Amino acid sequence: MTDLSAWLPYGLPEEVMKGIEFLKFAEPSNIQKEVLPYAVQHRMDILGAAETGSGKTLAFAIPLICRLLETTPEERRLRAIVLTPTRELAIQVHGQMQHILKFTKLKSMIIVGGLSQQKQERLISGKPDIIVATPGRFWKLVSESLEDEYLADFSGVECVVVDETDRMIEKGHFEEVQELLNHIHQEAPENRQTMLFSATLTYVHSAPKRLQQKKTAQGVTADEKIEKIVEKAHLRSNHKVIDITRKFGTAEKLVESRMTCKDLLEKDANVFYLLKRYPGRTLIFMNSIDACRRFYAILMKLKVEPIPMMLHAKMHQRQRLKNLERFASMPNSILLSTDVAARGLDIKGVEHVIHYQVPKTAEIYVHRSGRTARAAMSGVTVLMVDPIDAHFYERIKKNLNRDVDLKLFPIDSTRLYEHLKKLIHLAGQSEAMEHRMKKVTGSEKWWEKMAKQADIELDELVLGKKDRQVADEVAHYKNERKQVESELKHMLSMPLPRADIKKTRYVNPEVVKSYDAVNTADALTSLATAVTEDTADVKKIKRRVLHSAGMREFMRRERKKQKKLGKRRKH
Repeated sequence: MTDLSAWLPYGLPEEVMKGIEFLKFAEPSNIQKEVLPYAVQHRMDILGAAETGSGKTLAFAIPLICRLLETTPEERRLRAIVLTPTRELAIQVHGQMQHILKFTKLKSMIIVGGLSQQKQERLISGKPDIIVATPGRFWKLVSESLEDEYLADFSGVECVVVDETDRMIEKGHFEEVQELLNHIHQEAPENRQTMLFSATLTYVHSAPKRLQQKKTAQGVTADEKIEKIVEKAHLRSNHKVIDITRKFGTAEKLVESRMTCKDLLEKDANVFYLLKRYPGRTLIFMNSIDACRRFYAILMKLKVEPIPMMLHAKMHQRQRLKNLERFASMPNSILLSTDVAARGLDIKGVEHVIHYQVPKTAEIYVHRSGRTARAAMSGVTVLMVDPIDAHFYERIKKNLNRDVDLKLFPIDSTRLYEHLKKLIHLAGQSEAMEHRMKKVTGSEKWWEKMAKQADIELDELVLGKKDRQVADEVAHYKNERKQVESELKHMLSMPLPRADIKKTRYVNPEVVKSYDAVNTADALTSLATAVTEDTADVKKIKRRVLHSAGMREFMRRERKKQKKLGKRRKH
């Protein structure tokens, strides 16, 4: 049995305590310790800011459920709403709430896009107490509801939660959130409780350079940002701001590093090297869907195992969820994702996060990096910095109060790296040729489609000539691709160069045993070793300089000068 004595001071109902015991949480996390007294005992509105992976979901789920357990309305009605920015996060939050609700009679359901609206409408007819939703689909159902229907009545809503609040109420994003908050404010009782949470809730960043040059341009302070959020979310005057984020924005056990890339080939090679040299559950963030698809195609040509997966907004919801489940369950799995997975998702055991492109803002960097080093576990994040994105890297450093550069992640096996670079170059060439072929054939179809829409009859001679040009171009690319793929196939059949083999005159069982795993290593250990070696090298150089003959002669002359100056002053 789990010892729950650490939870007793908060006076939680028996049903909630059973749910916590079921989850085997022996004691509350730091954010939960701060939130529960104000949210449960004093029923205050909460603005909570805490590092990613710190237990924010239960920090709002427990007070919400405690509030609903206090009373039992005569008829079933909507009593609590939880809004999240993404479907995946909504599913995750709903899943965690289900564990706490396990020993209560309260019902909850999830409303998200990408799933059958008819099925969701059928579940709504069961009149759940709690709805966890994404704003778009929820507002659509609310606005289409008739006056006497369940979703048309918000007068019984006792608790409202907005997760990842700063993103949700940001200008130009999720306009439905503001509509919903205004709607709730008009109908819900005055004593309703509102809780807002995010890892970057109290975080502010400097304005772009073009605005900084204007005299009127001033950066928004943390207090001003909070004031704006309070106003938009209609919080009561007795709200409580709880901020336990660190000065640097990221989790304490997160090891941050970077790799410099002079071009795209070097960036691809760096990422491939990390995947091969340091196997582990790895999440690679891309800034666009096209970048995701391109690198996925390259990894498939390289026959990387386990087979990589993708996660982006244009995928069907079922496939997105399936890929997330596979990524979480398979060891050494690889997931290429856009920022759809950056916020809130709690994927257990993510060991490495690679930023394929530098995020545009520090908030995105914090949320991406927060997919690892969760719940007091260690994790590594590696930022790929190229000349195009270097200014974004400098801005992130400034906004996260970093005075020095992130540590350079070491390439500790150059033979292995150079071999992998050749492989990635060939795979990249093959992918580029395939892309060009699709473009050529696609432009031909576009030409015919435009002519058809304009009701223009194209000359058969012109069409025939164009068809021949396209066929010749495609044949050229096919021939080139065949040669490249033949070379790639040959290289893939060769064993990888061994790395870090012990230098020894004797071949003993221990050395032979180590040959099987010489191409893989632990990322944290390698980074720590590189930093230690760098520091040691600097000290060695200083010692050598100080003890060199030239330096000794220089010091002797300086002492002579000082003596002469001293004698002159005396006279």
